[in-house]
Amino acid sequence: FTLMSESINWWNLKLGERHRNYLNAAFDSKKLSYNSVGSSLEKKISDLFKVKHCLLTTSGSTALLVALKSMSIGPGDEVIIPNRTFQATANAVYFTGATVVIADVNLHDGLISAAHIEKLITAKTKAILPVHLNGRGCDMIMISDVAKKYGLFVIEDTAQAFMSCFQNKFLGTFGDVGCFSLGVTKFMTTGQGGFLITNSDEIYETSKNYIFHAASGDNVKQFSEFGFNFRLSDLLSSLALADMENIEQKRQKYLEIYQLYAEKIGNCNSLSLIPSNIESDEFPIWIEVLCESRDKLFNYLKENGIESVKSYPSLHRSAYLKHQHLQFPNSKIFEENGLILPCGPDITLEQIDVVARKICNF
Repeated sequence: FTLMSESINWWNLKLGERHRNYLNAAFDSKKLSYNSVGSSLEKKISDLFKVKHCLLTTSGSTALLVALKSMSIGPGDEVIIPNRTFQATANAVYFTGATVVIADVNLHDGLISAAHIEKLITAKTKAILPVHLNGRGCDMIMISDVAKKYGLFVIEDTAQAFMSCFQNKFLGTFGDVGCFSLGVTKFMTTGQGGFLITNSDEIYETSKNYIFHAASGDNVKQFSEFGFNFRLSDLLSSLALADMENIEQKRQKYLEIYQLYAEKIGNCNSLSLIPSNIESDEFPIWIEVLCESRDKLFNYLKENGIESVKSYPSLHRSAYLKHQHLQFPNSKIFEENGLILPCGPDITLEQIDVVARKICNF
């Protein structure tokens, strides 16, 4: 993950001896496809989140797609999602044939506006899909109340909020399904991968069909229903098992990084850290800031060998979603001013100090 020896990369991750040992054990046992390693990881995740079911799949995007399909969401249905999210959230809905309905976000945290959701509900609305960004939790009490009032499903996109809590409860456990990513730039990684969690036996069985080709029977497989293959291999699952061993240590490192940045750039007038409520167990993995001179700061850091990442475009910019004619004033602020600073579990304190000094100089 190093661009060049003197540069500071935006994401800093080292896979160590523990990961190698787990990977070698799976390889030596010929655990290549989904098998006992994957099922062991699912059990550990279920126990961690205190839910009945966990299903591994090939990505966070796939987890969203499977969750939507498990609820029979498709053409003629509408799903409400926030304007500020990674494209995968919209693409999963789009893939089902359902209509993407976009809500604006709050000014204070960039998360879906619970107040805006109810204004968008129609007779075609089937589900609400809130997205928890960088550990910041949506108002799941208000969203759950709205969903209950109108008889809607709730699918939580928790790709960026592994182990974050809202009112002392894990994000991803409020709705019917919680969907997570195991991508490289997430808290726990398998390179590519994801999972969904649920307490619903029905959703679990239907989702399992989509992940395992709806196969039933032991010796002679039966295929009475439609399914597909979205299984995560045991080789990849072994990497996450290694992370599960030191999950609290890793969590503390992320918090230390966030707190150090907050201390060192907290007094900079030209930018502000998008805050996480770590006292209430919101758990950020990235360092996100807002800066009115974002593009100039981005270029300045780049010239000084420091890599950063501009916020992704708002969803309504995508022509295929057909929302380009609408205005989302709150989203615009995060889209135009947002920047992710160098972070990741293996960034050094010295590197953070260099980044902070350059920002203060700017």
